[in-house]
Amino acid sequence: MTPLEKQKEFHKELKDLLRKYKAEIMIEDFGRDYVSDNKIVVDFDYDESFFEEHNTGIIPQLILGTYEDGSV
Repeated sequence: MTPLEKQKEFHKELKDLLRKYKAEIMIEDFGRDYVSDNKIVVDFDYDESFFEEHNTGIIPQLILGTYEDGSV
């Protein structure tokens, strides 16, 4: 697989994963006033099944931080 094919396949799989979990990825600033603190976050769609257990259908935001790789 060429580097460009690898990049294209990664992007396809990432989009498939986001669709599967009804999620989106974005950068959010958690900083205060004049100091920025950008983090990668994942937001999930409202899930009615979550309501029964947690009294809300809002799934908490997954905050990944400023860096994420495949290590455990």
